[in-house]
Amino acid sequence: ATIAGCDRATHLVAQLLQLARLEAEADSGGARGDGPRPAGCELAQVVDETVRELAPTAAARGQRIVWHAPGAPVPAATGAPLAAVLLRNLLD
Repeated sequence: ATIAGCDRATHLVAQLLQLARLEAEADSGGARGDGPRPAGCELAQVVDETVRELAPTAAARGQRIVWHAPGAPVPAATGAPLAAVLLRNLLD
């Protein structure tokens, strides 16, 4: 149980570091208004790709991810890499 807890904590720290790196990239210069802002993304497409990527892992755990795509685009103000990391963290 202790090793499993350590593994989970290590995984969580890795996720948080990845998220912090992506946020720093997205914000570089943007807070001062003199740097490029990340392009937005189509969130439904990111969710589709991420769910397909995580489905085998979920199945190995005896779980299933169910996603019903909306009929219209879902624009997001963040870039696709950051949105995918956030979604992976939620589903993990």
